[in-house]
Amino acid sequence: MHQIISAEFNGTAVDIIDRDGKKWLTAEQVGRCLGYSEANASQGIRNLYNRHVDEFTDDDTRQINLIWRDGKPREVRVFSLSGCITLGWLSGTPRARQFREWAKNALQSQITDTDRISITEEEWINVTQPSHDKNQEHERIQKVLAIEERHRAIEERHRAGKAVATAFSSHRGSDLTLAHELGQLKDTVTAQQKLIAGLTRQLLLAKDREIRALRQRMEEDTQRRIDRVILLEAAGTPRAQIVATTGLSFNYVRQIVFRARRDGHLGIDVTPQQGSLALGGAQ
Repeated sequence: MHQIISAEFNGTAVDIIDRDGKKWLTAEQVGRCLGYSEANASQGIRNLYNRHVDEFTDDDTRQINLIWRDGKPREVRVFSLSGCITLGWLSGTPRARQFREWAKNALQSQITDTDRISITEEEWINVTQPSHDKNQEHERIQKVLAIEERHRAIEERHRAGKAVATAFSSHRGSDLTLAHELGQLKDTVTAQQKLIAGLTRQLLLAKDREIRALRQRMEEDTQRRIDRVILLEAAGTPRAQIVATTGLSFNYVRQIVFRARRDGHLGIDVTPQQGSLALGGAQ
């Protein structure tokens, strides 16, 4: 059996189910508290639960039969204090933090005299009054021991519930801290990657400038050697001496001379004051 306790969260009417010594909320109630729309409250929480089912234990949630509004019994999923706190962390809605704080108070099982001793006043008087009959006294002592054992079990369940809620909050807080640190680390890595990319671009540009400058120096050096060959040839210097002086191969010297004659560079004034003589065309 269970009873319904009317409550309110942030203007939302809430029906708390008191069952098996614990307080529960249906998926629909949790969804409405967390800010889900009326149409999506129940399904939204069930979807959230199904995506993270490994995060929940039997103490967090279970399926129970409730008498629905139409008077028919239906199986619904309900969540305890620890289950509601888990949903609050997983949902991340604007109301989540406020809901978790509310749940710690509203869904925490309270130990009352009724919890401790769930017998009638007459029965309580009977077990607290000593009897001169040996058998009745033995029976009375057994009842007292049974009541005390139930009392201890309820208190232990109460302490365990508080410990679970506290440990869960601490665990989730550590998860959030770790997530924050991971986010900062990701930002640092991203910034370093951008820096490395920028330095790489600068290095490639510098290397490209160096290659262009080297190519230009090589072309200028080649042109100077060509001009030197043409001047020596025009002066009547023997080919062997031209090869030795310029450091070019004999065949290359022959090609330079051939092209110079073809283009009209030999037999005219080819002094350096006229400028460099390109191998590919007339001055």
